[in-house]
Amino acid sequence: MINPTRLHSRLSLIWKITILITLVMLLLIASAGLLIEKRMKEALHSEIEEKGLAIARNLAADCVEALLVDDTIELHQLLRNVTQAEPDIAYLYVVFSTGQVRAHTFAQNLPPGLLSVNPLPPGQFHSHRIFRDNNRLIHDLAVPILGGQAGAIHMGLSQEHITERIHRVIIEITSIMVGLGVIVIIMILWTGKALTHSLTTMTSASRAIGRGELTRRIPQTDGEFGQLADDFNTMAENLEGMIRERDQAVGELKESEELYRSLVENIGLGISFISPDHTILMANTAQALLKGKAPTSLIGLKCFQAFEQRDEPCPDCPGSKSLTSHHPEKSQLKSSSPGGTPTTLSLRAFPIYTKDGSRRGFIQVTEDITTQEQIDRALQRNRNLDAIGILAGGIAHDFNNLLTVILGYIDLTMISLPPQSQEHEHLMEAKKACLQTKKLTGEFLTFAEGDIAPKEKVHLTELIEETCRFTLSGSNIGCRVDIPPPSLWPVEIARNQIRQVLQNLLLNAREAMGEAGGEITIQAENATIDSDSGLPVGAGHYVKITINDQGPGIDKTIAEQIFDPYFTTKPRGADKGTGLGLTICHSIVAKNGGHIMMDQPRGQGASFIIFLPALTEGARQPEQQPPQPVTRTPSPTIDQHHKRILVLEDEVLVSRAIGAMLHHLGYPHAIAERGEEILKMYQGGLTTGSGFDLVILDLTIRNGLGGQETMRRLLEIDPTVRAVVASGYSEDPVMAEYSRFGFLEAMPKPYSLEELRDLLLRLLA
Repeated sequence: MINPTRLHSRLSLIWKITILITLVMLLLIASAGLLIEKRMKEALHSEIEEKGLAIARNLAADCVEALLVDDTIELHQLLRNVTQAEPDIAYLYVVFSTGQVRAHTFAQNLPPGLLSVNPLPPGQFHSHRIFRDNNRLIHDLAVPILGGQAGAIHMGLSQEHITERIHRVIIEITSIMVGLGVIVIIMILWTGKALTHSLTTMTSASRAIGRGELTRRIPQTDGEFGQLADDFNTMAENLEGMIRERDQAVGELKESEELYRSLVENIGLGISFISPDHTILMANTAQALLKGKAPTSLIGLKCFQAFEQRDEPCPDCPGSKSLTSHHPEKSQLKSSSPGGTPTTLSLRAFPIYTKDGSRRGFIQVTEDITTQEQIDRALQRNRNLDAIGILAGGIAHDFNNLLTVILGYIDLTMISLPPQSQEHEHLMEAKKACLQTKKLTGEFLTFAEGDIAPKEKVHLTELIEETCRFTLSGSNIGCRVDIPPPSLWPVEIARNQIRQVLQNLLLNAREAMGEAGGEITIQAENATIDSDSGLPVGAGHYVKITINDQGPGIDKTIAEQIFDPYFTTKPRGADKGTGLGLTICHSIVAKNGGHIMMDQPRGQGASFIIFLPALTEGARQPEQQPPQPVTRTPSPTIDQHHKRILVLEDEVLVSRAIGAMLHHLGYPHAIAERGEEILKMYQGGLTTGSGFDLVILDLTIRNGLGGQETMRRLLEIDPTVRAVVASGYSEDPVMAEYSRFGFLEAMPKPYSLEELRDLLLRLLA
């Protein structure tokens, strides 16, 4: 079945116009035919009536004489003559006023009812009635004879011939109009094609633009359609520009949205958009991962329920505060990770309002600062240790100077006493205390000046194994060293300092395990640390050392205090606990570029982890400058008892004690408080021929040249000068590498009378 709608959509414009005009033409032809038929019928009816009335009147006049003489034959003959002359006459009859038929042209009797068809009322000139007889229309015309006195004559005219004439005329007219219509349609098709070509082109172009072909244009023509084409092309160009701008804006919007989503998803911070009633409207992946959930599972929940499992908003909610203050707000929240580990979250809220100023919600940025807090605490601990180290170094230096005085005078006094006397025994105990104090000040200096010891390339495997054997020798503690292949990277460290760190940790482990014994496990492996590791060391390659014991472990409540100075769980005392062991370990490792921390193993015992910077392949090896030997010319041989000593010391008590010890040992000597005086005295000795055989220089001099600078100038005066460096800072680089600076030996303070004597015998014998 044909669908008119689909047929209409498929027809072109020209055919639509042609069909419309054809329908209009057909309607006009039909209307014209009907109108012509009506008019012709009216005209023919009028003609029939006029013709019939004329014939009837003539016949009525001719019948008067026959009626008057009552000549029926003549009357019938008149009626037959008229009927034969006029083929349209169907019948004629004459009727008296009394209703009696006098003559008629019917073959038989007058049809019944014919008299009642068209009675002629008295006084009328004629009467016209139409009736149907055997499917024929008959026009009955009645005309009075002698004014109706002699009756009337009735004439029946058939319309059959008239109808045929009307039909012939209508057919002829219709043929003419159809021909004219065909001619008109052909002309419409011919002219319409030209007229609708521009419209069709425009329609096609419009559809093409609708399909996205924005470059489609209409060819230029003349006349009104040409102007219309220009306007259409201008419109298309404007539309193309608008769509191009829209597409560009949409592209930029999508790019901006993708950038925003990428930024929100990859920023590494929890970001959520929360309504004023604390309903979560948006949450990124980082926000959801803080609670071990998917982002979509948070949408629609209350933030205090989803994030903190609370029944009401948090008391210090920064979002509520920001909506009230109209400014960003921040706070910190103690929370927990999905695994139950305590965490600290930093919350920052930014209020969002609509254009009319109503509250839309707030954006909350959540950051897990647990690691940062740990780093800050470690950095603060390092700063505290540095400050304490400076103080401890100064105290240790002063202690060493005073201990030099005390030890010197104790030794001098003990010489004058009998060895078996009680006084000698008391002084021996005092000397032991001084030597124990010397050890303690050594720890102070290691803690304070761990960064000044010379560093060297070290392979840790040998150092670890050697330290284990030495430290645990003779104990009931075993040691297992686990170093998986490949071999460890070499490290750049101060060997003796790292040995001390390992010794301190092993001794602590041995004491923790006690008489029960057990095994200490040391694991070492290569490790690469990223910048986001959370450790207070730079990114790079490290050697990781892990020391595990089987002791009772360390209580979590004191875990953050174990590296603090003077913190100890042991009984206090010089030979018990000083609280500096782990502090010194922390200071040494930090000043060797590494990091030490305590781990909480799942099993029994304590675990310490050390990271030391590695020297991987391709890294620049530190240039170690070998000690530069000083070229000397042998000094003249002088009798031992005439060896002259020159001493630089600015502390009066120390200089007096050194002077007393030298005097007791029988060495002539001179003491100066400033380096400038030493230079003058040494130069003067060379000039007079009474030079000095040995110079003892203290490194640190207040308000004057110190030992290092004085030695440099002495070498300029006399390249053969023989000198010893002495200092309470036993780990000063000059003390560690004295030969590089021209000294024969280094003598750390405090030193006893025996140590001074042995030194002088070695250098002056």
